Formats: sequence, structure tokens, C-alpha cells
Amino acid sequence: MIPRARLEDIDEAAIRQLIDHGVRESRTLDYKEQLDLSKDGRQALAEDVCAFANTVGGDLVFGIREADGVADEVMPLVIPNLDEELLKLTNFLRDVLEPRVTGSLLHRAVPLAAGAHVVVLRVGASPNAPHRVLRNNHFYLRHSGGKETMDIHAIRTAFAFADGLAERAFTFRNQRLDILRNHQGPCHLPVGPLVVVHVVPTLALTRRGAARRRRKVTMLCSSRRREATNR
Repeated sequence: MIPRARLEDIDEAAIRQLIDHGVRESRTLDYKEQLDLSKDGRQALAEDVCAFANTVGGDLVFGIREADGVADEVMPLVIPNLDEELLKLTNFLRDVLEPRVTGSLLHRAVPLAAGAHVVVLRVGASPNAPHRVLRNNHFYLRHSGGKETMDIHAIRTAFAFADGLAERAFTFRNQRLDILRNHQGPCHLPVGPLVVVHVVPTLALTRRGAARRRRKVTMLCSSRRREATNR
């Protein structure tokens, strides 16, 4: 994704920084010189969205020419009725993937001082992954060099991992409640009834790398609690 940028905060300066800093395409960032709204163009874009949604999400930036994968020049997009066209496009992209990509697909038309726009299409990591493109029944993944079709092993692994989403959420909640019951939390809690609200980012439960990081954090916290007890 565009480094350290909320979608609503992306402006022309943020776009120019991609070029000034030589930001390279990556697993979460892809540059497109044009926004092809033809039938074939939209179908090709559906594959890109599918790949991002099945991996860790990312930004498609339309209106930037790249050279060997590095942002090179702004190519302003002149598209009549741009807002209407983007709404049609996002609705199309939601409908051509199965299961549908819903709230994790957003767009922003970034106005340029010289006129026209650069368009950013942000795809979130989907809790409903894996998705497939209905036109060809293919599943896609994103890597640093672009997208690739998932093989049968990758598809099986993705479905197996998705099936355990609810179980991982309940397991996380129960582990945290046990910590609070045993008075091992990061701060002292008063004795008596408690109302505990857990806010868990979907990404924390849908990606194995994030799961490994959570285990490391849990182990580190446990180690520090033991050290504090032994003092």
C-alpha cells in the first residue's frame, strides 16, 4: 500500500512522493498507467483485486507510469463522469468475485493541480478469502512481482485456514479472559464484575504470519510476567 497513508488522506503530494522517493511496486502496491474500463480491462482488473484480497490487501494506483517496477511519472487520467465510473467499477468488481468482496474494496480519485486525476483502488485483506474470478474460475495470489494463479495445494491450504477463523477468534478471546481472571493482565484491575470488550482486527486472524507474531508477543508477555513475579 501507499506508505503510511490513510485512503482519505492521499493527495497529490502523497502521489508525487511515490515518484520522488522511487517507491517500488511490491506485494501490496501496483502501478497502472491507464484505467482501462473496457470489458477486457475490467476483467483483468478483477484478477488483480482477487490476488490482493486473497493475500494481505494493497493499493492499485492508476495514472502512474513505472520503469522496472519503480514509480517514474504521473500520467493524469481524464475520464468523464469519473465518480460515476468508479462506482460502476467497484460494483462490477464485487459481483465478479466469489465470494463477493464487500467493505474491503474502496476507491479515491486524487485531484491534480494541473487537472485530471490519479485513482487509488484500495483492496483490503478479505476475511472471506479465498476468492475466485467467476469468468475463468481461477484463484489468484499476489507477490512482489505481480499476481499468480493459485495451484491446488495453495487453494486447499487457503480453504483450510479460512475454516478455522471463528475458532481462532474464540480461542483468542478465551485466552485473554483467562489472563484477566488470573490477574496477569498488563495493569491492575479492581476486584468485582468486569465488562470485557475485545476488538480484534480481521487481519490478525486471517494471516498465518500475523498469528506467528501474536504467539511471539504472548510468549514475550508471559516471560516478562514471570520475571516480575520472581523479583
